[in-house]
Amino acid sequence: MVWTDHPVRSKAVLARGAARQKEAAVRASLGAGRSRMVRQLLTESLVLAFIGGLLGVGVAWMGIDVLGQLDPLTLGVASALLFLVAL
Repeated sequence: MVWTDHPVRSKAVLARGAARQKEAAVRASLGAGRSRMVRQLLTESLVLAFIGGLLGVGVAWMGIDVLGQLDPLTLGVASALLFLVAL
């Protein structure tokens, strides 16, 4: 699965990079300075990282609730050990 998906992802990354390069060229031609463009890219990256972090914490929080509702006695020994480690 990983080997077959890799070319697709690499093409998507290259396409995104090409679109970004065009966007940067347009911004530069309109007079945006290098520091302004770097600031925008950093801001976008931080916003995406923050949103991803919030989503990750939310999913983890829900996962803890789900694990808390499970009964370790009905899961089996291996699952019970994983349950105890997760808490």
